[in-house]
Amino acid sequence: MESKLVKPDVDRINELAAIAKKRQLTPAEAEEQKKLRDAYIAWFRGELRGTNR
Repeated sequence: MESKLVKPDVDRINELAAIAKKRQLTPAEAEEQKKLRDAYIAWFRGELRGTNR
């Protein structure tokens, strides 16, 4: 399965991280952050293995 990550996803990960530094994330924000981070990790691992090409 090919994982695709786009710039807005990375921007949103960073935005949620900044929010988390200022206040506790809402349950919806925490769930979104987990999904985005999981997608990022899958994409990154695919890049290392060369399967995202």
